[in-house]
Formats: sequence, structure tokens, C-alpha cells
Amino acid sequence: MLLYSVLLLCVVLIPTLGIKRVNSVEKYFNVCRRDNPKIEDCVRNSIETLRPRLVGGINEIGIPPLEPLQIPEIKLEEDTGAIALYSSYTNISIHGLSKCEIREIKIDLENNYMQLKVHFPSLELNANYKISGKIMMMPLQGEGLCNGNFTDVDVTSFIKTGTDMRNGKEHLTVEDIGVNFEIGSTSVNLDNLFNGDQDLGSAVNKFLNENWQSIMTEIKPTLEDKMAHIIKLIAAKLFETFSYAELLPP
Repeated sequence: MLLYSVLLLCVVLIPTLGIKRVNSVEKYFNVCRRDNPKIEDCVRNSIETLRPRLVGGINEIGIPPLEPLQIPEIKLEEDTGAIALYSSYTNISIHGLSKCEIREIKIDLENNYMQLKVHFPSLELNANYKISGKIMMMPLQGEGLCNGNFTDVDVTSFIKTGTDMRNGKEHLTVEDIGVNFEIGSTSVNLDNLFNGDQDLGSAVNKFLNENWQSIMTEIKPTLEDKMAHIIKLIAAKLFETFSYAELLPP
């Protein structure tokens, strides 16, 4: 469903999926040294320094604009018993990703552990949708425009790393990863449900908005697994592109 799509994209590092090889990391990032006693502060400052450039994107290293972030298509399938749903979204536009607040950064290089807590005050998603199935015995079928607004979205992710040698250089690897998220409130609207039946469409939209917390309880484990998979892909791409010494010089 719509909320599912938003949360899969609301990870602050998602633009780096398209990162390209460059001659110098320092051209784009304030590199932090491993022996820095305030490495968490250094990483936070590096992200904050990069933030203004993320709004319009950095084309030369494959980072798309964040405001809004444009996604061509997402297809989702959920079957948890109470929810059996197939949905697809196209021409997706997401506003608010660049306004994230970094709440906490933990870096334990001795134990190869990193944790990031990010807060999104407000997120808005607009897209074309196609959906069919049921949510808590409520049938859901339609195709048209959709809109979602989400406030106070908190995402916590952790990653445990290892190392290996590639082409004579030490690179980080992903050993374990996890994600937890919480949402303060949400409102969604799906136009043209049930072939434009206004009464039924209004009833279903009302049901979705009144029961979003119960719905989220059902799909949250799957969502967190999906988000962890996305972060793993991002981290693996980053670690493959740059060596450990380039990312965190000794």
C-alpha cells in the first residue's frame, strides 16, 4: 500500500544506490579519520555539509535530486493473513526527505558497529497507483492517483561490518543489518477506488485512515526487513566502490 512505498524510500542514504567511482572521496564528502576521538561528530558534520547539495542532486556521482525524489516505479506484494495485497506505483514523487534530522550517530570501530537514528518531520508522496486485495477483511481495488502525508517518521538503522581484501585493498563488508521505524501520524487518499464509486471509495479511505495503526502492526515486520535489505544494498555498493582507507582513513 501507499505507506509501504513511502517507508521503503525514507532512508537517508538511499540516493547513494547510484554512486559512481570518483577519483577523490574528499571532493564530495568530508572524510573522517578512524583515530578521531569525536568521529560521530565528524560524520554528522560531513552529512550536514553534504545536505544542501543533495537537494538538487550530484549528477557526476549518480545521486538524484532529493526535492522531490522521483521514482519511476515500485511493485509490492504483501500477504500476512490479515493483509493480502498487490499494488504498483508509478511516477512517484516524494517531498521532505532532505529535511531529515539526524538524531543520533553511534560508531564503534573496535566492534565494527554503526547506528543511525533519523527523524523526518513531514513526508508527502504523490503517485499513480494500481491496487487489489484486502486489508483486515476490507476489499481494496482501484487504479488512479494517490496521495499520502506522514508526520514524525523515526527510522533507526544499524549495521555490523567485516572486512575483506579486493585488488590489494581492504574493503568493508556487511555482516548484519537491522531497521526499526515509528510513525507519529498519517493520512492517505486513493482516488478512483472501485471504478470511481464515490461512496465505497470514501468509506475505504476513511477505514484506512482510522485503522492505519492496526494495519501498520500487521505489516511492520515485513517493512523493516525490506528496509534493511535496501540499506544492505546501499552499504554494499558504497563499500564496493570505496576502500576502507578511503572512507575512513587510518
